[in-house]
Amino acid sequence: MRRNFAMAAMLLVSLAPALAQPQAPVLQQQQQQPGAAGVPGQAKPSPELRQARRAVRQACMEDIRTLCAGSELGGGRVLMCLRSHKDQVSDGCKAATAHLREVRRRA
Repeated sequence: MRRNFAMAAMLLVSLAPALAQPQAPVLQQQQQQPGAAGVPGQAKPSPELRQARRAVRQACMEDIRTLCAGSELGGGRVLMCLRSHKDQVSDGCKAATAHLREVRRRA
């Protein structure tokens, strides 16, 4: 028991300098270089990917309104809803989502 306590104390002492350093430089770096959807460390989406996403929104808008009205936006929940209703989705929406998958695969 004493040995575990001593090891924990040594670990805390060795980490103290790292924990005491301010985190502002890291936050400033993240704010300067936001990636895709504001996620640090990810590249911005290509113009082709942005266009494919726009096409899905346009082609699937009516399907989203009728089939996925209760789905919250973000995190891919709307696409998951469309996927769960794949038999009821319009042909244009199916084609647009297939194109989006293909663009993502190539990226």
